[in-house]
Amino acid sequence: MGRHVLEPANRVALDDAYQVEVFTHWIKSNYEVSANTEVDYGASYAYLQTLTNYNGSDKADDHVYRLTVPQYIQAVEFVYHMGMTVNYIDLPSSVIYIDTNGIPSIDDDWLLYDIGLNVVDGYNVAEGNPRYTSDDGILYNLDKTEMLGVPTGKTELTVKSGVKKVVLPYQNKIKTLLLEPDENGVFPEVNYARLRSDCRIVVPDEYLSQYLSAESDILQRRGFVVVPKSSLDQSEDGGYILRDGFLYTTDYRLHQIMRNSVHFVALSDDIKGVEAAAFVGFEDELSVIMLPKSGEVPDFDVGCFDGLEKLTVACYSEKQRAAMEQYAKSSYCNIRIRMVEEYEGYSYLDTDGGPILLSVPDGIEYFDGTFLTPDGTKTAATIGDRAFLDSWALKWVVLPEETKGVGFESFKGSYNLQGVLIKAKDAFLISDGAFDECSTLRFVGSNAQKCLLEDPDFSLKADEYADTFLYCLSGSEGYNINWTQFVPEADIASYDIVDCGGTKVLYGVGSDGDEWLALRAGFTVDGEVKLPDSTLEIFCCAFMGTRDADYDFFTVNFDELKSLGWIDQMAFRDSYLGKDVVLPADITAASKAFFNCDKLESIVFPGNAFDGVNISDEALSDCNNLGSVTFGPMNSEGA
Repeated sequence: MGRHVLEPANRVALDDAYQVEVFTHWIKSNYEVSANTEVDYGASYAYLQTLTNYNGSDKADDHVYRLTVPQYIQAVEFVYHMGMTVNYIDLPSSVIYIDTNGIPSIDDDWLLYDIGLNVVDGYNVAEGNPRYTSDDGILYNLDKTEMLGVPTGKTELTVKSGVKKVVLPYQNKIKTLLLEPDENGVFPEVNYARLRSDCRIVVPDEYLSQYLSAESDILQRRGFVVVPKSSLDQSEDGGYILRDGFLYTTDYRLHQIMRNSVHFVALSDDIKGVEAAAFVGFEDELSVIMLPKSGEVPDFDVGCFDGLEKLTVACYSEKQRAAMEQYAKSSYCNIRIRMVEEYEGYSYLDTDGGPILLSVPDGIEYFDGTFLTPDGTKTAATIGDRAFLDSWALKWVVLPEETKGVGFESFKGSYNLQGVLIKAKDAFLISDGAFDECSTLRFVGSNAQKCLLEDPDFSLKADEYADTFLYCLSGSEGYNINWTQFVPEADIASYDIVDCGGTKVLYGVGSDGDEWLALRAGFTVDGEVKLPDSTLEIFCCAFMGTRDADYDFFTVNFDELKSLGWIDQMAFRDSYLGKDVVLPADITAASKAFFNCDKLESIVFPGNAFDGVNISDEALSDCNNLGSVTFGPMNSEGA
């Protein structure tokens, strides 16, 4: 039995135990197989003779101790159910591609479950291979800058300086991963998602902070323990865990704050203590520390509050208050001790800087910055950490001038939150994660002249039709490039939320007090939208993706908008605007202004091209149910 090969341009014998098929791949000049399964213009389209199965007499229960791949086979990719497990695999010089991902479990990838090649103990590559080499059983690219195949039986893995990429297989058993950075302090790219959750990651002591900052997202999501190299052999329990921007020892003592900025610290119920240097570097900004809600008292090292002249310590129990009063006396530190108050489902803390709202009752749909207390209504000076965590009912937030900031993850998981308005005039603090996982958040409008962003790269991404638009005023400071500022000539003196009947809309307000620029509407409306008659322009993407709450069409009071002159690009794209629309006489409809409005059946432009109507070529494109477009009669000059 034979097969065609590129070399030696002849037919050669192939043992019946080997199943070979021709698969196509895009191959780069260095023999790397492109990750792009479609066209890759930087690569060549190649037909590779691929080993897809093995059925030798030494195979039992989909296992072979040693698989020797014959010369002239160019790729190894076990694509059939159950795959195969080998202890060792020998690759000839002709193999330029091997799938080293291993065999996924059903939890890893149900689509690929039980497909692949699991190499347990080692790879061995023949000399002269143009793509691969091997060392200590590990598969590398030729110049050893990429670790491409790691045996699943390894429990310890050292990645030496110079390796830029590590590909870990499914079901690997690595419990200790030692990473060395390159000469510039850059650590390799690792597919951490495949690491065991109990894996310890070891890095050189001098690069610990740099590594924690660079990989903070994955470290917090997976809860890996990171160990300084110098303490690797000292204790199995040594190392640090990064959580919520705080670095803890493995016995849950707060070691260090890893955030760029922090004003408010809430200690979790499982914390055991706070080390002496935990708050070093934050003396000028840290103002409140919340003790655990459990009412228990962590162990505070002597000196941990040194330099915190503005600090208030909030207590949930008398036990905590007594302990902190004793600590303050014995350590001669100047801290203010206050009790957390609770009333009608709200919890809050009174401080010298004003009330901090800590939690709210379920079911709030609209929040205006105020809350109930035994002494009447108060306005929150700050929204505390996670105060509105997972508040599913919340739709609209209007923070008054008295509110000066939102805490860590303060509105995280408020999945129905659609709009936020910040009325503060001076400075306003937005802490890390304040609006994370707010999947229908359409806008944040800020009137604050200065913004304090704990995350300098702050941005928000909701879902496909609810991209979050951020607006700040011209000349304001501290905002990053993700915020839109209008030029002074645009005359946006402030932002406001306007109740438009079926929804709320963020408006740009002119110096004369007129709400003239419709910026962004909510995600859902209830039938009819009534915009202010002062509306001059409907801005780009203002109603993009806006839907009727009952999945029917919604209307806009265009007949009352006598001054409306511009409907900007994609203003109503993919929205449920319908059915019969009559626009003002003098109107400009920009590109894709009504793109894909499938509820739209007819549209009337009372004017015409000679009377001020200006319609882009694509303004009405992909309106699949649009049956008629009507223009007004020509005047005598345009007849």
